[in-house]
Amino acid sequence: MTETLASPPAEAAPGPELALGGLAAPASARAVPVYFGEGDESRFGWLHLPEATTARAAVVLCPPLGIEALNAHWVYRRLASELAASGVLALRFDYRGTGDSSGEADGVAGLVEDVAAAIRFVRDCGAPRVGLVGLRVGATLAAAAAESEPVDALVLWDVCSGRSFLREQRALKLLSVGPSADAPDGAVELLGMVLPKDVADELRATALQPSEAPRARRSLLIERPERPRDERLRRALEHEELELLAAEGQHEFIDVEPGYSQPPERVMKDLVHWLDAQFPAERVPVLNAGRESAVVRAGDGSCHTERTEVIATHGLAAVLTEPARRDPAAPVAFFLNAGLIHHVGPGRLWVDLAREFAARGIASVRFDLRGIGDSDGAEAPIRGAYPPEALADVAAAIAHYCPGGARDAYLVGLCSGAYHAAEAAIALGARAVGLLNPALFFDPAELRVPREDDAAPTAGAGIAMNPLVRWMRSKRVLLDLVEWRPIRTLRHSPRLTAMLDGAYLLWAAADRLGIAKSPLRVMEALAAAEVDTLLVCGSWERRPFARWRKRTRALEQTGALRYVSFTSDDHTFFEAGNRRRAAALVCEQATKALAGR
Repeated sequence: MTETLASPPAEAAPGPELALGGLAAPASARAVPVYFGEGDESRFGWLHLPEATTARAAVVLCPPLGIEALNAHWVYRRLASELAASGVLALRFDYRGTGDSSGEADGVAGLVEDVAAAIRFVRDCGAPRVGLVGLRVGATLAAAAAESEPVDALVLWDVCSGRSFLREQRALKLLSVGPSADAPDGAVELLGMVLPKDVADELRATALQPSEAPRARRSLLIERPERPRDERLRRALEHEELELLAAEGQHEFIDVEPGYSQPPERVMKDLVHWLDAQFPAERVPVLNAGRESAVVRAGDGSCHTERTEVIATHGLAAVLTEPARRDPAAPVAFFLNAGLIHHVGPGRLWVDLAREFAARGIASVRFDLRGIGDSDGAEAPIRGAYPPEALADVAAAIAHYCPGGARDAYLVGLCSGAYHAAEAAIALGARAVGLLNPALFFDPAELRVPREDDAAPTAGAGIAMNPLVRWMRSKRVLLDLVEWRPIRTLRHSPRLTAMLDGAYLLWAAADRLGIAKSPLRVMEALAAAEVDTLLVCGSWERRPFARWRKRTRALEQTGALRYVSFTSDDHTFFEAGNRRRAAALVCEQATKALAGR
């Protein structure tokens, strides 16, 4: 057993350097969306093919569960790209009932079978050797699958038992959004994930046992240095040729909400080096043995078709959910990224809505903006949730799927996605827009530094800030002022907050001077463009609209705006009850848009 792994063996070919964001894979390496598995129980994945479609081996990347899978998405994409660049076929996939896959999660045994199916799939592609990488619970599942499907290399990254996973994720949820008031009896609700009682009980009892050793030629165990060593796990692997690596930066990577995750660059680099050293240099031809589409079921049991493609003009990864019987009068729904979460949405909200829309005869598209998720540019260092090309990307998606123009489009977004949806609806004239907890209260970078190319936006949802206020913010004058202790104390006074929120004339003057912009400008611009608008706000997000309540009520009376507020601080709708309520409102608006054509 090797205690530490600092670099690959001297005789091994050096692997690719991996910095934050890494190096882009060569043009000859490519990623293609695939579906594998039988019937309507298909798993979805991305197959990263090496140069000349020949490979030394294949590596299957087994994701963690719940919110941890969202944090791992970008890291797994980078790992897969780097492996393909080194001549290794890589597959990253979603378990059934998670991500873009169809079907329902079938307990721990079903998850293990999903890993085994992924191993068989890459062998069907022609891979002569197979490696497995599992992260968190994904490591436990990978080790279990390796009992029946022996592999050449096994990476267990920050292994956790099902009990530890549930305990840590429940604590994170309580700290983030508090307890759930309406979770089903016996169910365990985590951030963005609800586990039925029987599945939670089964997962709670899941752990690697010394008597259940995976069958792998070589293994790499990546452990957190700040935690006690798991001697039982080491005994389970002691018959293997085992190497150890410290999981540096794991807390900042996996134990946070999406958007705050920091990729563990050193671990990623060493992991790729280790896998690169496990396989000989000889390559064999490989092929894509997957399918281009899959059958998915809606909540009512009806079957529909999903396919993933890349819109060539902008390199946008998009999933089209096509209803079995499409209503020709229906708009096409477009679901935009919520922050840095890829196109599945928080808690699979966009996936569930897409399949619900299909049951109503409405086609839908969930896609990633450039630089986010699976679209082009996501290999580069993360730039944030407001890429300046966003408006051009939404326009490209609409042009691709709506031959009749934007008037056939219904745009839905959450947080930054709501901002982009509003901007595109104003600029392009969409039929309807659903804005969930919209982020409309900032000074967009693209308005501060206008561009001449296709990324230049229209000044619709983006409203330039007063130059004096912008200067004060840049010099931290305003920030230091509001954080001054006496001011901070007053800001947290409920009585003063209520008084300020009710000072309509004060806020009207601040809006006119550009000191505190009114989000009602956006709603009024949407009304002027004849866009039917649904606005859903939580406890924090509704405060600015309450300050300009007269203008809000005036718009509601015209019928151009429907405004609904929740008593919740769950901004990203990671709580299941909020997702259900938001989904019902969006479906209701889609039905209205269909009837009003």
